[in-house]
Amino acid sequence: MISAERSGSGAAYAVDLTATAIYYDDLQVMATFAMQIGRAADAKSFRAQAAQILSAFQREYFQADKRVYATGSQTANAMPFALGMVAPEQRGSVWRRSWLMCGRTG
Repeated sequence: MISAERSGSGAAYAVDLTATAIYYDDLQVMATFAMQIGRAADAKSFRAQAAQILSAFQREYFQADKRVYATGSQTANAMPFALGMVAPEQRGSVWRRSWLMCGRTG
């Protein structure tokens, strides 16, 4: 996990979440590039790293009881959606919760 200094506010938490999500996506892109240039072993390594990051991301940020990621902000929920990190069984409830949050915050 990528970690910024926690200040007690949601801002540092959002930085951690977005940085980790982008790192996951970077690993996925690197795996694709590696396959395209014939480096299957490297692609496998990048995919394995991405899987570890995804697992840690879910443990750290997904709040099953609230059906949101991290603070429940629009960014906290949108990043995992945009990068394909939301588990299929969680997509509907996270989406509904995000939709409700948009109505409250604009």
